[in-house]
Amino acid sequence: MYDVNSQTYESIENTLATDFDEIGLDSNCSYIVVIHGDNNAQMRSTAGSSFSHTYNGKTYSLRYMTITAADDSKMGKASSADLLKSSSKTLIKNCLDTAISAYISSFSKTLGTVASICGLSVSQFGTAQSSTLTLNAGTNWTRVYTQVWNSTYDSWSYGCCVEYAKALSYISGLYYSASQNKYVSVPTNSKSTTTYSSNYNNTTWRKDKAVYGLLNYTIQYNCVGDVSYEYGGTTKITHVENF
Repeated sequence: MYDVNSQTYESIENTLATDFDEIGLDSNCSYIVVIHGDNNAQMRSTAGSSFSHTYNGKTYSLRYMTITAADDSKMGKASSADLLKSSSKTLIKNCLDTAISAYISSFSKTLGTVASICGLSVSQFGTAQSSTLTLNAGTNWTRVYTQVWNSTYDSWSYGCCVEYAKALSYISGLYYSASQNKYVSVPTNSKSTTTYSSNYNNTTWRKDKAVYGLLNYTIQYNCVGDVSYEYGGTTKITHVENF
């Protein structure tokens, strides 16, 4: 595992014999880079971990590089959106009964109704006092590159990339509790889902595409895409995969 930041950027590039600029890593940001071989995709090991793969009759040396963003604003995003500012019991009930969904690429995952996420019922709200409810959402992406040893340049080249996205949401706000005679905060129970790109678990595809990418001088991407958070079928928050 390598901590890549502005002070270590060039030295780790040299250690790993690879070019971070090729995949858009910003030297002013901070990253955790994990290099691992083919035996265990979750293993954290040294840069020496590699494995062989035969493509069109020729054998190549490959390895995986996992990149998570600890402090990079491009790969981790958080937002909020108002769902309710009302004292109407009807509007509060409608809000609590509405479903929150995470829409990722062509896949939609229902995280639950507002009531099930925050653990409240309309009976807990005062009859005429104003209340607030806010949807909070956070998304982070993790990428796994398959690198191929490029004997021409004596360095590891990026051949293909797969990824997964984690989407998390919770409801915050304030409501008047008649039983306590005071405003109390909404319980911050969170719901999350993880979505993998279509070929994330297809190791043959990853290896073949990595060599193909090397031979054609272009990285083969298999991405998850943007992540949207919907409230009752209306998009409230969208986190764009713009990196």
